[in-house]
Amino acid sequence: MQAPKMDSRLLKKRKSMYRDWLYNRRAEKTLKKRYKKEIIEKTGARPGGKEMIKNYQGAVNAIMGGLCEEQLEEAKKTAIEWSSKAPPTDVQAEFTQKKAPGMMKDLATQLWRQAGMRIFILSAWKTEEGEVRINGMDFNEHSEGNSFTDTKDWKPMLSE
Repeated sequence: MQAPKMDSRLLKKRKSMYRDWLYNRRAEKTLKKRYKKEIIEKTGARPGGKEMIKNYQGAVNAIMGGLCEEQLEEAKKTAIEWSSKAPPTDVQAEFTQKKAPGMMKDLATQLWRQAGMRIFILSAWKTEEGEVRINGMDFNEHSEGNSFTDTKDWKPMLSE
């Protein structure tokens, strides 16, 4: 008996997904966290602005070129460690604050568009100080649907 064959479109998508995953966990990506202030100083632009984006790669290349072999090896070890376990809690907290709400909204939007599915996301995370935060996200009103949170009083659950 043989496993079913995957069509070429799905295979290409999966290959792309793995390539992106590996690319985003490379040594340069972990070094970026450490040297972000230095990169900003070299570019002289505010984070996310057009000027910074224009000069960012050059600054990254200059910093990467100035690192010794030992520092590069340490960055590789850090990248492997973060990929196999998890980043430190301060990095996780920063990611949660900056990226998670947008990712959840994208997920809810895609599920609505592709499957007509409405979701409510209950999330919990630790802040940099170690305090646990809980939040409920309901994007159904934005997707031509009724608010999930209006179907029941969820406050008692969120306060636990």
